[in-house]
Amino acid sequence: MDPDPDRAPPTPLEGPTPPARARCARTVPAALALALVLAGTGAPRADGPPPRPAGGARVADSTMRGAMVPPSGYRPKEFAFIYEQGVFHLFYMRHKTFSTDDATEKEIGHAVSTDLYHWTQLDSVLHVEPGTWDSSHVWAPTMMKRGDTWYLYYAGVGNVPYAWPWYQRIGVATSTDLMTWTRYGTPVYGGAQVPWAFADSSQFDGAQFRDPFVMDDPDHPGQWLLYYVTEPAAARGQLIVGAARGDGAFEPWTDVGPLWCTDAAHYWGWCESPLLFEHAGLWYLFVTTPSSHPVYFRVAPHPLADSTLWSGSYRLYDYAGGASRNSDTWYATEFLSAKGRDYFAYVDSDYNIIAIEELAWGTPPNFFSLGPPIVDGVSERAPAPGIGLRLVGRARRGAGALFAVTLPEPGEARLELFDVAGRRVRT
Repeated sequence: MDPDPDRAPPTPLEGPTPPARARCARTVPAALALALVLAGTGAPRADGPPPRPAGGARVADSTMRGAMVPPSGYRPKEFAFIYEQGVFHLFYMRHKTFSTDDATEKEIGHAVSTDLYHWTQLDSVLHVEPGTWDSSHVWAPTMMKRGDTWYLYYAGVGNVPYAWPWYQRIGVATSTDLMTWTRYGTPVYGGAQVPWAFADSSQFDGAQFRDPFVMDDPDHPGQWLLYYVTEPAAARGQLIVGAARGDGAFEPWTDVGPLWCTDAAHYWGWCESPLLFEHAGLWYLFVTTPSSHPVYFRVAPHPLADSTLWSGSYRLYDYAGGASRNSDTWYATEFLSAKGRDYFAYVDSDYNIIAIEELAWGTPPNFFSLGPPIVDGVSERAPAPGIGLRLVGRARRGAGALFAVTLPEPGEARLELFDVAGRRVRT
């Protein structure tokens, strides 16, 4: 969650000056360009970052980054970051900028992009419904795919009768097209199923159970690990990371135990938004803390390692440019490996955006550095020899286009056009 959810948005004079913004000229694959014309999604937004050099080369200005700007009046919070069929998707909490909590965080926003710089807002998903266990708020989505089905896990907040009004548990919704979601009717995991957690819906401390993160279990093929934050009964007043194991569907989840490396004895003690990923034999555990440098991480040889094996307490501040960049306004990190590249994303509360950068790996303790994300010049799938599609021109009026299909020999061809959301537009 946002380390300071009630602080007022910064004025333009607070923090560093945002980078200059200009329309980017981009080369778009012909099929995609044509699909965009027919679908009426319009030209790329003009509010992206500065243009990058041709060929996707890195530039010296390390402040350049991809940026998803939510609709006016909203700021993003925790989010899920995925890549599907040539399109990047962000599913994110939408917080109304100037509103009370009772009127916000009641849906998950959805934005898509093909280059990480220009984003199209789609219809929001997973709206709260009166009379349900999660009727107050939906928070912190995380996503996994099995077969043709996507599973979106989230923290649901309900007004439990005669109890603390922000009682939190974890739920799930499923989709096969990322547009239409079916919510599972009851929570799939909560503090009452965790023997070491303090779960008491009548108290603030006992209502804390949120920020799920789901990933494949490296030791049990076909199963998933679910990470979350909650308050331990043995160390009240803290919010630490816990883990559970499941078959990757609905229930039951089995408690694996707390990650004591995230408690106060290990210098954290109040953690939110856990993130784990592996690189070169090391597992990285990122969290957001209330510190003046909010994002910290540790590394270990296993995602469920004992506290003695989680080394260091590293600040992202030291790997993101230090004092040269205002990383102290970043929180809720996410990682995505796609198209042969590793991307690192986070919420920047200075500008109310979700920012995306690319990880350039180093050798520990110089673990990584961040730079402008690159997606240009990388093909998802090479076409068969002799097959090609070329955009010849566009109609002067209306949403028409002229294109040419080349084949290795005479024959029939079928061309299917999709918009950036992956929906078939024309055949």
